[in-house]
Amino acid sequence: MRKLFLFFFTIFIISLAGCTSTVPLAPRVIISTPVQLIPSNTPEGTPQCAWNQGYQSLPDVSQQVQIRLEQDNLPINNVYAEAFGETCLGNSGLVLQFAARKTDYSFQFLVDDTSNQAALADIIIHTLVVLDQFPVSKTPGSQPGNISIQFKSPSNNITIHFARTAGDAARKEGLTGSALLQALQRK
Repeated sequence: MRKLFLFFFTIFIISLAGCTSTVPLAPRVIISTPVQLIPSNTPEGTPQCAWNQGYQSLPDVSQQVQIRLEQDNLPINNVYAEAFGETCLGNSGLVLQFAARKTDYSFQFLVDDTSNQAALADIIIHTLVVLDQFPVSKTPGSQPGNISIQFKSPSNNITIHFARTAGDAARKEGLTGSALLQALQRK
């Protein structure tokens, strides 16, 4: 029991030290080897854990989304899907389980001109339509995730981050062109 207390106390002290530091935070930990996905509401009988936020790459989901975007002839360069949630660290420090909360998506599109807002908005709408084929109920986690879309041209890059729910709401409102971009840039 004392060892468990010392373990949690050490983690607490380390986390407090990070709160006052002016040094940039360390990059997030991404679990490269798949571990058991469990629902975020942990059932009884789960081993004792030190829960910590974590990410798990979803290469199969990334590939499926990329294929669907390519089938729609969108100028997709890269898709990256990852589950965000919590890792269960056992007493030995090894990851025992991963409890996904949501699936986040990052996209990179190659475009000729980032000032053509109508074209960028059309790409976003088509991307959201493709994501409809990957509903929250069919991907890891029980919450809608976030979406990051980067438009890369020879002379400029634009990145828009928004919650999946904000994208769906903007689509339901019928927003297009610059109105869609402005609505999502605020989310």
